[in-house]
Amino acid sequence: MIKKKEKQKVKLTKHGLEKLKKELDYRRNVRRKEINEVIRSAVEEGDLSENDEYSLALEDSYANNAKIEELMDIIKNAEVVKDCNSTKAICIGHKVTLNAENGDKMEVHLVGDTEANPLKKRISSTSPMGSALMGKSVKDKVEIDSPSGKKKYTIVKIDTPSN
Repeated sequence: MIKKKEKQKVKLTKHGLEKLKKELDYRRNVRRKEINEVIRSAVEEGDLSENDEYSLALEDSYANNAKIEELMDIIKNAEVVKDCNSTKAICIGHKVTLNAENGDKMEVHLVGDTEANPLKKRISSTSPMGSALMGKSVKDKVEIDSPSGKKKYTIVKIDTPSN
């Protein structure tokens, strides 16, 4: 008998889980209806073999259903991290202010993998930067591998979660 491999838990903030649930609800109850209406309208027009609107709507439907499945899987395997109200050590949910060696300041928000968005400075706790910061305290120095080489930072401030 083959043992079923247990899915790995996905660490999320409470805010992140709520956001995923809202997206799932939107995709199930709003987006799906919008796509179905486009499909219904295209079918009423007749010949589907050369109907681009129909073909695109079908692709949208497949993509939307795939995203629904993905969201359901993430939510099912979600592990909400406890709020880290202490600023003694960095954990998921904290906003961290760093000083680079060259004097530049940077603020990042440590989040779970599915919440990460580097453009918004939302850094995954498992990324090179996130891993280097986890558990560290104010005044600690960290060295982070980046595509342009190692960078050194000093942690100057840790703020409690406030999404």
